[in-house]
Amino acid sequence: MKLYSVVSVVNGKEHRGFRYDGVRIGWYSEDKGYERHAVPVNELVEGHAEMHPDDRHIAQLSVGQLLSAFEAVALTTHLISLPEVVEVEVHCCPVPISDPGYPGPPPLGRHDGVVRLSDFPDGSHLAGHYRIYKDTPFPLKQANE
Repeated sequence: MKLYSVVSVVNGKEHRGFRYDGVRIGWYSEDKGYERHAVPVNELVEGHAEMHPDDRHIAQLSVGQLLSAFEAVALTTHLISLPEVVEVEVHCCPVPISDPGYPGPPPLGRHDGVVRLSDFPDGSHLAGHYRIYKDTPFPLKQANE
């Protein structure tokens, strides 16, 4: 089994009244729980049994937010059909995953945001987190122009 993460790069992303180019959006599932992958979590996360309970919980949440092969393909197909998307990266996480990372987006700040896809082929709830960094190209123009 393999799980996936997907990142899209968009031009003209609107944020706080401006449009930016080269904004990276990292996609994840909002359907909580690793159970949706139909494989026991101890098979998905390397060293799961030896983890501290707090780390185990974070690993479970993180794995639950990774995408199945179907979700990754469907999301990629959808994203590349959008004119503002200039690149889509698909990252494969072969199981067992040694470092599942931290679940979900980091806390939202002044230059962060979340976008959601509500109508997805299998009913999944997918969201994307983006962060406007200092080196992101300066706003192209006011969004209402």
